[in-house]
Amino acid sequence: MADDRLTEIAARVAAASPGTWCTERDLHGHYTISANVRTGPTGFFRDRVIAHLADGDEAQVYADAAFIRDAHETVPWLLAQLEQARAIAVALEQEKARLREEVLSDAADRIERRAAQLHAVWLRADEVCAVLRRLAVDAGIPASEGGVS
Repeated sequence: MADDRLTEIAARVAAASPGTWCTERDLHGHYTISANVRTGPTGFFRDRVIAHLADGDEAQVYADAAFIRDAHETVPWLLAQLEQARAIAVALEQEKARLREEVLSDAADRIERRAAQLHAVWLRADEVCAVLRRLAVDAGIPASEGGVS
């Protein structure tokens, strides 16, 4: 989801009426969604009416009213969950990069050590060949074609 879309959603959340939203049903099966309903000495009070829903099947009207009422709390929660998931994804990418660097660095170190070992073996092999050539010359053994020179 694009960042600008999330910014738009967050702006709509911030612009919505604050407080607790609730649904009220009248005697005709119509629902009102209100902000901050509370009781007082002469009845119920609300800060404002958010919406009236009345058309259609009463069960559907109630489902729609409940959805709108609950979206007031659900959407901010979902945005927070998404932000948390994004933060986790960033942290995992950083850890992956760190581990990749660590593994590559370790592999490079092992390759360098192995190359040094192989170089030492080649130097030792050259020394052995030189000794064998001297022994062959001292013994009067002629060097063969394709043999050690």
